[in-house]
Amino acid sequence: MSVHGEFQRLLSDLAGFLERTGTPGCEEWAAELKQFGVIGRENVSEGATRTLALLQSDSAPEFVSPLEIEEFARLQDHVAAICRAILGR
Repeated sequence: MSVHGEFQRLLSDLAGFLERTGTPGCEEWAAELKQFGVIGRENVSEGATRTLALLQSDSAPEFVSPLEIEEFARLQDHVAAICRAILGR
């Protein structure tokens, strides 16, 4: 799979997870990630830059369940890694 395809897949995985949790703030994050995916289809560097900025912000949803905390961290790490690869960081 191409880097572009992997970026899209990982964004979709994280957005889908967020939509399923029902935790406050998740819907907004999922919507932003989907928008960054749209941007990334035209300009993958811009999509990756915006995604990485969101992931590094202090606005992350706060999960209560240890399983959700772990899964969010795992997915977030994967998305951040592909963003850094795209941006050469």
